[in-house]
Amino acid sequence: MQGEEIGPLEMQANSLNKQIESASQGITDLQQFWLRQQHELVHLCKQRDQQNGDLENLKKQRTILTQKRLRIEGGFVLYVARSLAKSLRLQMGFCCVVQRRRFELPLPPHFFKVRCVKCV
Repeated sequence: MQGEEIGPLEMQANSLNKQIESASQGITDLQQFWLRQQHELVHLCKQRDQQNGDLENLKKQRTILTQKRLRIEGGFVLYVARSLAKSLRLQMGFCCVVQRRRFELPLPPHFFKVRCVKCV
């Protein structure tokens, strides 16, 4: 083909073939980019699902620990209430004993000001 002249239609055909090859290469590059982006999207979705699962587990653990804390606090409050009730019963009993013995034992006068319900 050396020395042969190319006609205008062949020149146009060659130009169009080059444009087609260029467009094909651009399409291939865009397809590869799209596949990489899809791979990244799948990876991020898996990561999000894992984090959501971890978050749900943490919420469950928090609920369990909160319930445990409330049971412990409730138990402590109950223990304190029972201790106070026992202490009051002992004090009331002691008051009754003191009232009965106030003439037998020499105790200061302010000691007798506390009276229980039974003594009144």
